[in-house]
Formats: sequence, structure tokens, C-alpha cells
Amino acid sequence: MKFNVDDMVAARPFKGKENEYPPRGNVLILAGEAGLRNGSGYAETIGFPGTRLTLGEFEMAMEKRAALHWDFITRYSESLKNMDLSMPGDIARLREFCGKMGFDEKRANEFLGDLVYVTRNPTNAIFDAEPEYLALARIAGRLIETDYPLGSVHIAWILDNPSNLKEVFKISSSLTEPEYSDEGCPFGQHFDGDIWVFFRKAATSDEIEAVRIKEARKPLPDIEALVEICARRTER
Repeated sequence: MKFNVDDMVAARPFKGKENEYPPRGNVLILAGEAGLRNGSGYAETIGFPGTRLTLGEFEMAMEKRAALHWDFITRYSESLKNMDLSMPGDIARLREFCGKMGFDEKRANEFLGDLVYVTRNPTNAIFDAEPEYLALARIAGRLIETDYPLGSVHIAWILDNPSNLKEVFKISSSLTEPEYSDEGCPFGQHFDGDIWVFFRKAATSDEIEAVRIKEARKPLPDIEALVEICARRTER
């Protein structure tokens, strides 16, 4: 595939961008050395709203969600089948159902809250990770197990040295390119979301530049195009 570097460089500005991402169903992994990840504002710079979590906190939340979901499936599936929680008529049906179940107002509100919780996409999450293949693959793999689509898992590399770009390309390629078995079945792809790179515009500058080097569900440019995209963005 031929990449038009001019189109990539001329992409809309990212600083202070709002609502680049929806508030639910996405994950952003900040990959960089610990001292670099401590800075704030990376997610805000690219318009990514979300809650910063450890992997342990995320797993606890997903376990609670799975338990609630199983409870609804086993106890209420027939009664709740084909309901659309965005429709007032179905909300009224749910209230009627709560009455038949003998729920008081407090229990009915808890029930409806739990139902919304398990039927809507989870709130966006933001994770920190060491800039290593295994660390990133572990997080991405856990997200896939909890049914996050590959295109909804994004990575932002935080670099203090543009010379690290080749290592970024190497690891990103390993994470995003599927391998194939002898039967032609794809496996080994950990995510297919956006890839961002944050780095200083100049060695003596505190100004941070955000460059999107891959868009969700699209291939990663080759390394030469990648270097040119980043170089020309920071020259402006």
C-alpha cells in the first residue's frame, strides 16, 4: 500500500482536540519509561477521555461486570430479551418488571443501574506500560479476553529521543501484524487501534508533539514513511 506522507503530515491538529474518541469502549495504553509516563495531559492532547487504571483494577471491574452479566443471563434473560434501554417504553416495561419482582424503589434503581452497566460498553480506560513487547502484549491480550475489539485498543508511545522510532516500529509491527498458521488462520494480533508517538519538537524544547503514525484498522506505514512523517511534523 502506498502511503501519502503529505496527507499524513497535513492531518488535522491534535493539540487540545476534544472528542477525538467516544467516552466508552476504548482503551489507551501509554508506553514509555516510568519518568515519562508520570506527566499528565497525554490523553487530553489527543482527545481521549478515560479513567487511569492499573491492570489489577481493570480485571476486578471486569470480573464484577462478568458476574453481573451472568446473573442477568441466568435469572432474567427471557424477561429482558429484546429490550432497548434507550427507548422510554422499554424503561417503563423494566419498571413494571421490577414491580412484579417485588423490588422496592432502591432495589429497582440498583437493578436498572446494574443492567445499564452490563449492557453498555465500559468507560474508556487508560493504562501505563513499560515500552516492551511483553508488557504491551500482556495488557492487550487481557483486553481481547474481555471482548474489546482489536480496533478499540490504542497505544501512545512517549519518547524522549526520536532515535527510538525504529524500536517503536519493530514492537508496533509485532503487535499489530497477524501471523498465520499452516492452515491460513490468523493469530497473534494483539491490537489494531491507533498508534501515537509523543516526543519533544526539539532537543531543547519542552513542547510535546503528538503524531498519529497508524489509524485504527489500517496498516502501519513502512519505517521510511514513518520517519518522514514524524520529521516533517516537527519541522512545522
